[in-house]
Amino acid sequence: MAHSLAALVQAYATHRRMLGRHPGNEKAVASDLDRFVVWCGERGVESPAEIARPVLERYQRHLYFARKANGKPLTARS
Repeated sequence: MAHSLAALVQAYATHRRMLGRHPGNEKAVASDLDRFVVWCGERGVESPAEIARPVLERYQRHLYFARKANGKPLTARS
C-alpha cells in the first residue's frame, strides 16, 4: 500500500465508513483532510514523515488568513 498522504487519508475515510460514522460528518472530515493534502502538495510535503510542528503551524496560519467565498473569515465550523 502506498504511504502518500492521499492514500492514508483514503484509508482513514474507509475505516471511518466501516465504523458507521454519520455520512454528513464523513463528508466534512474528508473535505477538510483533502484540503490539507492539497495544501501540503502545493508546498512539496508528500509524506506523513514530513509533517512536523512547523508545517502544522504554517497550515494553521493559512487557515487563519483564509476567507470564504463571501470574503468573511473562516469560522470553527467552516
